[in-house]
Amino acid sequence: VYPANKTRMWMVLIFLGWVLGCFSAWLLYRYSRNGKVWLLLIAALGYAYAFLEYEGTLGILTAWGVLLMLYTFPTLYPPGKRISLLRWAGLAMPLVLFGAYLFYRLNLIYMIGLRGFHQIKATDPLSLLQNLAAGAYALSYGWIEPLHALVPGLRIRGLVSIALILLVIWFLLGWRWSAHQSRRHSWLPVSEDERRYAIRQSLFTCAAGLVLSAAGFFPFITYAPPGLDFFSSRFNTYAVVGASLLLVGLAELLTWAVARNTRQAAMMFTLFILPFLIVGTGSELAIQRQTQLLWQEYRQMWQGIFRAAPGLQDNAAGVLVVAHTPCNPVEYGERQYLFSAIANLELTNAFNAFYGTQHISADFVYQGCDLPNQVRF
Repeated sequence: VYPANKTRMWMVLIFLGWVLGCFSAWLLYRYSRNGKVWLLLIAALGYAYAFLEYEGTLGILTAWGVLLMLYTFPTLYPPGKRISLLRWAGLAMPLVLFGAYLFYRLNLIYMIGLRGFHQIKATDPLSLLQNLAAGAYALSYGWIEPLHALVPGLRIRGLVSIALILLVIWFLLGWRWSAHQSRRHSWLPVSEDERRYAIRQSLFTCAAGLVLSAAGFFPFITYAPPGLDFFSSRFNTYAVVGASLLLVGLAELLTWAVARNTRQAAMMFTLFILPFLIVGTGSELAIQRQTQLLWQEYRQMWQGIFRAAPGLQDNAAGVLVVAHTPCNPVEYGERQYLFSAIANLELTNAFNAFYGTQHISADFVYQGCDLPNQVRF
């Protein structure tokens, strides 16, 4: 329920590859534990399918392999507990596939003459860091945007301050209440060694969350900066996995910093996460409601087109005139304005799909607007 991805339709398209990718990541972990080669081979097939189906999984699944390599690095363990160099080298399988992807994207795609909308536009470190920073802002602001929608008149800085103050008060109240319950039921405290171990685990979770959050934005940050508008919020699809892990790690770290036993820590953790669950769930429900309204609008629009032009044939040209709209390029439905100059492939494909044709071309025209590069009729 992380409120940073509004394109729910994309979850349907990438569901199978994502499931296979996660399953393959688990198989790679099992391979690191027992060294069975067949696990590595099945994981490689799952990784390859996930990357070929939708490249959005590339960064986070590759980062998982890198994290396993760092975590199992042989010299970090005594001789009796370290894994062999050959088994450790097998964990580089995601890196090998990642290298093949880079060769395809940076070299082969131009050698064979392929072009597309998602061409790599940013390769220099500064541009990548700027796009990554935009993604980090989107993940952070994703928690504030639903609240701002409830009180749009309040400035963002004031809203952030109020939200942080309320969150601190809620955490302190949870601490006091859980401490009272601990004394009331005489829960046995954990040892300092156990507490320090829990804090170290929380720090490791935070570090893994940061790495997976950054990796989840690849390869999207080579195309454009992530954001929270409907269209570009899909760039956050996989980064929210690491961001959720980071949030969980921070919650564990805060609770174990003040908790004195396991039950108190569990109670404080649940109370701390609860506001985020409420905000995230409310955001998801609101987005689904907006999607349902949009679908009703689209049905009415296409029914009107079918009545106005019931029998379009191949080689016809369809022009959708958008009237009563502001002439500056802002959001319209779940898409930003698509100008005629960029060849609206989506509208063309929709006409061909609904009319059962193959060669109808279609475009948008904005009535009364003098937009750059707009086709004149």
